[in-house]
Amino acid sequence: MPIELNIPLGRLSPQSVRNAIATTHLEPPALHAIIDALVETSNSCHQQYQCQVQTQNEEHKAAIDKLEEDLKFAQSHLLDYQETFVKAPDGYVANNRLPTFTIPLGEGSDVPAKWVKQLDDRRIAGYSEHDGTGDLPYVKEIYATPFDSALDLPEVLPFWLRETL
Repeated sequence: MPIELNIPLGRLSPQSVRNAIATTHLEPPALHAIIDALVETSNSCHQQYQCQVQTQNEEHKAAIDKLEEDLKFAQSHLLDYQETFVKAPDGYVANNRLPTFTIPLGEGSDVPAKWVKQLDDRRIAGYSEHDGTGDLPYVKEIYATPFDSALDLPEVLPFWLRETL
C-alpha cells in the first residue's frame, strides 16, 4: 500500500525526511524510496556544487592571468619610464637654453621641458619629466624674444627748439 508523503522527490532535505519518518509509520520499501530520493538529492546538490567550484576556479584563473598580464605590462612601462629620464632620449639634450619652453599638461597647467631637440624645420621638440618612451614629444616653434623699442622713446623737443626750427 503506497503512502502519500507530499514530499517532492529530488528535492528532499534532511529535515523533511526526519519529519516524514517521525510523523508516519513507514514500511521498509517506503523507507528505501525515501533514502534513495535523499541520496539522489544529495548527489544532485554535489554535482551543482562541483560545477560552481569549477566555474569559480576558471574565473579565478582568468582573473589571475589578466592581473599577471597587467603587471608585466606595467613593469615594462615602468622600466621604460625610468630609463628615459636616466639619460636623454636619442638626439635630445638637457634643456639649459630655453627656460620659457613649457609643455602643457592640461587644465591650464604646464611644466618646463626637460629634454629638447631642434628639428630640421627649425621647430623644437621636447619631453617633460612626466613623459615616457611611449609618449610623443611636444613640438612647437620658438621665436627670439622681441626687442621693445618703445621703451627708448625720444624725449620731447623743448618748446624753444621747435619754435626756432
